[in-house]
Amino acid sequence: MNELLFGIGAGLLSSLFFAIQNVVVKWMGKEVKPVFANSVKMWVSLPVMLLLAFSPFRTANLNLPPQTVIFLALSVLFGAAFGDFIYFASQARIGVSSAFAIANTYPIITYLLAIAFLGETFFVTRLSGAVLAVLGIAIITREQSNNTADEDISTHKTKNYSGYALAILTSIMYAIATIMIDSGVRNVDPIDANVIRLAFGSVFLVPLFYAYRRKGMNTPSKRNVRILTIVGVFGLAFASLLYVASIKSLGASLGAILGSTAPLLALPFSIWLLDEIVNWKVALGTFISIFGIWLTIIAI
Repeated sequence: MNELLFGIGAGLLSSLFFAIQNVVVKWMGKEVKPVFANSVKMWVSLPVMLLLAFSPFRTANLNLPPQTVIFLALSVLFGAAFGDFIYFASQARIGVSSAFAIANTYPIITYLLAIAFLGETFFVTRLSGAVLAVLGIAIITREQSNNTADEDISTHKTKNYSGYALAILTSIMYAIATIMIDSGVRNVDPIDANVIRLAFGSVFLVPLFYAYRRKGMNTPSKRNVRILTIVGVFGLAFASLLYVASIKSLGASLGAILGSTAPLLALPFSIWLLDEIVNWKVALGTFISIFGIWLTIIAI
């Protein structure tokens, strides 16, 4: 029971950190591109995690079994490299709300993969809860995008089908990444696992960052870079550590569901910083998500 409560707390706190950093990045405006923000946060987070790993107050030594390194490197490759790149391509074709809503169905795919490859038990309540949680978050996300007019839908309608296909592929990539984390973190401390993930993530983002720079991606103001640096410490270093700890305690499926709740937890900060309006659809999405999360937890 203690491990269950710890895992749920870590998962929700991780999502809260992710939610806050997402709202802050959105608050900074279109000057800060997603690739630039993700790169800065990743490159700031790695030194922070290394300091934790080699802290004199830590009793355990850094433990990096080869099999663990492979699984966790693959988790970053499928998530932060392939997954994010495909997501950006999808977003450019069908808009933010549609791409995010489809990509965020990954907890459902994660659960099915966990049953097939990790031996998780099938519960109708957990699958139903995952579907409801994802549905509620999709409603919230679409309403937030509509309120802020943050769509970037291509005028080329022929590209929309490829955009939807890329969003589905993104969901699959994120699900595989979650399964890889579960497989990799079983025999190591979450701190060690996160060091591996951030190290490979820092490397994988280098070519992506410079590819976008060649396409004309601008450098934000010094003020925004400083904000990104601070956000990177909490919004990625600590958030990703808590996410890994949650998956280690709860498993891939429930960890993924809790990890996908960032849009739900972002609501108060979106209202405060972005002046977003909560209408009946957002309230309905919130209720559906909370009910879905409750169903996934009681299925244990």
